[in-house]
Amino acid sequence: MTAQQQPISALTRDNYGSSNTPPIVDHTGLTGKYDFRLEFWVESPSAPASDAKAPPLPDLFTAVREQLGLQFIPKKLPFDVLMIDSFDARPVEN
Repeated sequence: MTAQQQPISALTRDNYGSSNTPPIVDHTGLTGKYDFRLEFWVESPSAPASDAKAPPLPDLFTAVREQLGLQFIPKKLPFDVLMIDSFDARPVEN
């Protein structure tokens, strides 16, 4: 991931809701825009087999800590959830 003139919240926006990443909320208080490059491994069924000669890449959480000096801290926070019980595929008249 390469970012130019992006807020730290770009980390939360780009990674929110992926299948193996829990929701991420920015509580850094950093309001500036930064250039950063983050190299990490994303597990994916379509990902190619890793090259045995290449050093392994860290996961997102380790990469953020080691490469940016930031840390993800697990917390329980309230958040809104939209739940759809059912829907009718055919429109009905009003």
